[in-house]
Amino acid sequence: MKLKWFFDSTLCRQLLVLLILLVICAVSAIGIASIHIAQEVIRNHTARFGGKMLTQAAFRLGSVIDNAETTVDSLILDRRLAPQLSNLSSTQRSVREKAKSALYNLLIQYRSSLSGAELIIIDPSGNMITTYNSAPKGENLVLPPFPKQSKLWRLRYFPSYDSRVLRTSGRILELTARIVSFPGQSQSGWIILHMDYRIVESIMTNISLQENALNRYQSDVIVFGPQKQIIFPWVAPSNLIFSKTYQKLSGQLRNTQGYEEIINRHNYLIIVAPVPWTSWMVFISAPTRRLYSGLEQIYQSILMIGIICIGIAIFLASLISFFVTQPVNKLHKAMSLVEGGNFTVRVPERGPLEIQSLGRAFNRMLHEVDILTKQLVTEESERKTAVIKALQAQIAPHFLFNTLAAMAGMTSKRPPEEVAEALRSLKRLLYLSIGKTGDFVSLAEEFEHIHHYLYLMNIRFPGKFLLRMELPEKLRSCRIIRLVLQP
Repeated sequence: MKLKWFFDSTLCRQLLVLLILLVICAVSAIGIASIHIAQEVIRNHTARFGGKMLTQAAFRLGSVIDNAETTVDSLILDRRLAPQLSNLSSTQRSVREKAKSALYNLLIQYRSSLSGAELIIIDPSGNMITTYNSAPKGENLVLPPFPKQSKLWRLRYFPSYDSRVLRTSGRILELTARIVSFPGQSQSGWIILHMDYRIVESIMTNISLQENALNRYQSDVIVFGPQKQIIFPWVAPSNLIFSKTYQKLSGQLRNTQGYEEIINRHNYLIIVAPVPWTSWMVFISAPTRRLYSGLEQIYQSILMIGIICIGIAIFLASLISFFVTQPVNKLHKAMSLVEGGNFTVRVPERGPLEIQSLGRAFNRMLHEVDILTKQLVTEESERKTAVIKALQAQIAPHFLFNTLAAMAGMTSKRPPEEVAEALRSLKRLLYLSIGKTGDFVSLAEEFEHIHHYLYLMNIRFPGKFLLRMELPEKLRSCRIIRLVLQP
């Protein structure tokens, strides 16, 4: 109904509606394109800036982790370690004390290359050498049983430890490494490295994709360790949005990547960076709706432009209607007179070029109406004549002659009932062919015409024709052109 109201309304109203719709569509298209471009620029800039920031943090963290693992590996490979570990289990006290002193000096030497770390050595018998002031309990250090990996990173909390270097509340990043034997160097046990967790916090704090979203003690970064555990932050978020991304990229990430992910029906911009020299991964994300929160000014500007353009459209529609619709109204009045039967009226050929063309075409149409009417009557008469000739051609003289000759022969050879049936069939065929008026017949009558035709042909040529016709009951009354089906 609304569309009908539009098409049945005046030209002025149609122009007004069309111009307003055109302006709305144009402003909407420009607005959507502008917003999309602005969002794309913000997203690309954020991804580029966040990727650079995250890559730098990952590089710093990788340096710390690699330095710790290199220190532990170097300690395991040190040839001074094996004999001292062996002497640590000696039955002679002097040998044990000498071994403890040598191992302690060895640990102090390697600890000097690490800032904010403590080292512990535990042999298979449970003897412990540490750089701590007081030795911790061995059962709190090594996992029972130790995993298959030769190294294990995990977060630990030891508030009671007394360290010369670590001045923390007990939060520690721990690396446990199995001491393995080498050719010519039989040894076993564990080396444990405790790193101040504040080192990781100092690297990862105050990293965010959202401007002014954090203070200097917060961060949006998530760090995954090699065993898929969360290393940073200390308290893992309850609703972790990176789990899906981590499962997808684990073991496949080579460079920093940024992309959008739909999580819980919300779009997030996620940037992932591998930690160099390790299998660790660093993630950072931000909901895109927060990234685009500064676009309200663009929305308001587009709205104001749209309102101004709609006002201009209304003015232009009124101006156009004044110069265009008046000649059209005159043409409409003349057409109304012709519709009432007054074919003598003529339209003044004035106004815009389009209206002049319409007027000339309308006048020419009235002039040609009589000619077209006469042509129509003539063509109708010729069509009927052609139909009659076509019907007559269907019953050719030689067909009637041959059929009557065949019937004459039947009178002496066939029973009278068959002769009568043949005459009735010929009568019905002639009636269906030329006896009925009208151009259309039912489908049942067409089938009957074919039946009688072939019946008469079988009289002339016995056994030469076989016809099977099937016509569904629901199609019997369908109307078709006469004689369109030919046997």
